[in-house]
Amino acid sequence: MVAGLALALLAVCAGMGWLYILREAGALDVGPRLSGALPLEQLARGDDQPLLRLAVGWLPAGAAAGLAVTWATGWGPARRALAVGLLGAVTLLATGAVSDAIAVNETVWSKVGDQFSHEGIWIEVACLVIGSLLIGRASWAGSRGAAPAASPP
Repeated sequence: MVAGLALALLAVCAGMGWLYILREAGALDVGPRLSGALPLEQLARGDDQPLLRLAVGWLPAGAAAGLAVTWATGWGPARRALAVGLLGAVTLLATGAVSDAIAVNETVWSKVGDQFSHEGIWIEVACLVIGSLLIGRASWAGSRGAAPAASPP
């Protein structure tokens, strides 16, 4: 289970990476700009990102995280979505607080509450959850011990 959660965390980090790549490419600059989506960019005033860019960056990350959780636990869609959502929220809230604290030279703890007002974080978490639900019921966990189906003669 630890390996699956570590892989899910890696998928969340990959979502951040994809968002940076899309931003650098100037791709998908469509939709309302959402605050706090890239907290490390707040000093450069680049933390607000467009909705389409968030969706394209975070939906696949959610699917990958969902696959990792399903592989590790065999959980169904509801538990998988809850796990991915919690993992994503904790990760994004924590990294946002650390980034904000560094940017304004304050304690991390003093910046945790501020993270709840950044709509970008919540849209990212929503995309992670939706992505985890897009993989459907297919699971590696359910097929690990299954015998191959016999083929007709």
